Amino acid sequence: MAAAYAAWLAALVWAFPAIKTKVLALSRRGLVGAALLFLAALALRLAVEPRHQVYYDEYEHLDIAETLAESGALAESLADGPGVTVMSPTLWPGAYHAALAALIKAGLPPTRAAFALNAGLGAATVPLLFLLGAAAFKDERGGL
Repeated sequence: MAAAYAAWLAALVWAFPAIKTKVLALSRRGLVGAALLFLAALALRLAVEPRHQVYYDEYEHLDIAETLAESGALAESLADGPGVTVMSPTLWPGAYHAALAALIKAGLPPTRAAFALNAGLGAATVPLLFLLGAAAFKDERGGL
């Protein structure tokens, strides 16, 4: 898992200058189009009431984010009770949990914060697909 994450992160850092060049090469109309696509995707994701089956790792991610929001420690609580808290360092990378902890600290309930963060991340892929289409067809209209 860590190797796959490291490879993905390295590829993203390597591709960032190319992505930046593509964004800067867009016309004003293309930038507005990408922004409108993002806002439409975000609105659609947030408008739908989240319903799904909860899996084990979701509890783990929420626990890590809640622990980070409450104590500032990037850790999982292995046991929690009156006067007893047993923590273990997490093996997950912390960026997602830090963003989730910030939303929890801002006052959103943990599950709602997770759905809101995931909606934002999911909606952010739409402008990237727009850029990919625009680059593939060498025309901004191809991004649509």
